[in-house]
Amino acid sequence: FRSCWDHVYLESIVRKEEGSPVDIGQWIRVACAGEKEPGSFKAKFTDALTSLLPSTVHLALSRVVFGNHPLGIFNRKMTASDRCDLLLRLLKQLPAFGEIVCRKFAHYWTDGFKFIGEQLRIAVEGLRESESAITIADKIQSRLKGLLYNFFAYVLYQLNVNYNLEILFDSDRRSDSVKDLFLQIFTAMGVPNLHEISVRNDTFDARQPHIRSNQRNAFPFFAVIAQAIERRLDEILVNIHEENLKSEFDSGDTGVDESRKKRDRKS
Repeated sequence: FRSCWDHVYLESIVRKEEGSPVDIGQWIRVACAGEKEPGSFKAKFTDALTSLLPSTVHLALSRVVFGNHPLGIFNRKMTASDRCDLLLRLLKQLPAFGEIVCRKFAHYWTDGFKFIGEQLRIAVEGLRESESAITIADKIQSRLKGLLYNFFAYVLYQLNVNYNLEILFDSDRRSDSVKDLFLQIFTAMGVPNLHEISVRNDTFDARQPHIRSNQRNAFPFFAVIAQAIERRLDEILVNIHEENLKSEFDSGDTGVDESRKKRDRKS
């Protein structure tokens, strides 16, 4: 039937849709150009993610199992809709929180733009092998949203260790200085491995059974900071011990040399 005809796929890379914060076409052009894009592109990319983040809240929360703390505000028994409303309210009241999430996620996509190129290759191969019937732009956008759901779910799970997120929802403990400290520590935290997050299909268990019913954290990331201080103290003690051993060894060598000199003088 085809005879000598060849199949050619035509993809239209157009500007972003009206009202959409995501410009997939620009990302594809950047990946294909192979040139270093100005820093303004990274800023625009993060802004697009920040606009997209609220729409991921429902799916991200569905991937996390939260506990039921008697004194909890966010970690208590409630409907999925109520928990979504709480998180959406936080993103609106504390926009810096969402911006940090998006900057961390944008790191994968704008760090040399290799990740965008990889997603483009996967989309093209899917079309070539007839595994996908949607456009390249739609495929990459679908991949972006799917990864953002998982990434945001992991971030919420990671931040909620020891019910740490409660600090942001409790007005009695959420002073400006506490919020600033929380955000600074969050910013300094490492970026998780995206591949490990992307292949996880199970939920993240954010329940904290070891926390007492009357226990409430007042210091952000107390357990993380305490462990970091303990590790640093251990390193310091090891260094002091090694220096003491070295000084004792050196003084022992000096004593042996002096004894040899005295014997030589007598002889």
